[in-house]
Amino acid sequence: MTKNKRGYYVSSIHYGVAVVATSAKEAKQIAHKSGVLLKDMEPVEWISIQVRWIRDADVSDLPIGVVNDTRMGLLCGIYSHLEGGLCDECGKESTVFSYKGLVLCGECVLKQHNVPDKLKTLIMIKSE
Repeated sequence: MTKNKRGYYVSSIHYGVAVVATSAKEAKQIAHKSGVLLKDMEPVEWISIQVRWIRDADVSDLPIGVVNDTRMGLLCGIYSHLEGGLCDECGKESTVFSYKGLVLCGECVLKQHNVPDKLKTLIMIKSE
């Protein structure tokens, strides 16, 4: 029986990364071995790595491993937002969010789309 792939956010104190794996333990191993979690160019200690399963992430089309494309990590739902991303509508570099299959800055989401109040609050906080 094959296990289902899941999206995980694996982080240390200094950095976090999106990982596709079949378990939290596997996600931690993938991130640790990949070397993406570095502190002063040295791998972080195993015990300081935290793993969070992102239940709503759709990773069915992604291979097991580190999601190197941060935009894809955002679109599949592992990341909630990205700082310094490019907006699909206005092209500005800003904090961006995944909204209806697009990567949009807070201004474009609020201006051109009917957004629920809960999401408006999150966008305003992250965009500041």
